[in-house]
Amino acid sequence: MTQTGVVSALLPDGRVQVCVQRESACGGNCASCNACIGRNDLSATAENHCGAKVGDRVTLSSRTSTLIGAAALVYLVPLLTLLGGYALSSAFGAAEGLSIAVSIACLLLGCGAVVWLSKRRKRNIVFEIISIEH
Repeated sequence: MTQTGVVSALLPDGRVQVCVQRESACGGNCASCNACIGRNDLSATAENHCGAKVGDRVTLSSRTSTLIGAAALVYLVPLLTLLGGYALSSAFGAAEGLSIAVSIACLLLGCGAVVWLSKRRKRNIVFEIISIEH
């Protein structure tokens, strides 16, 4: 996956801080529809093998498999815990209301597990500058 951004700071370890504007589902052309609320700027850390300086417009790249893994963790774990909680409580003969309560509790546990796992895993999405736009 590639993204463009502007270098906002040089970090002491040879990496850079890059300000990236997140694209919306509508293609990011907010001037045409005015549906977006606020700015969608994100800050990312990137490997700086190209020698980019503050203010340079750069193209970033990241591994697609890493992004898919992160998306699977964030979306699938809570969904599976929600459905699993409902299925297990129903299988044990719980009433409908109790099954819904158990599934919501399992959803919250799944969301907590995602937060805990993401903080515990030190492996973040690694971006690399592949080109500097002049």
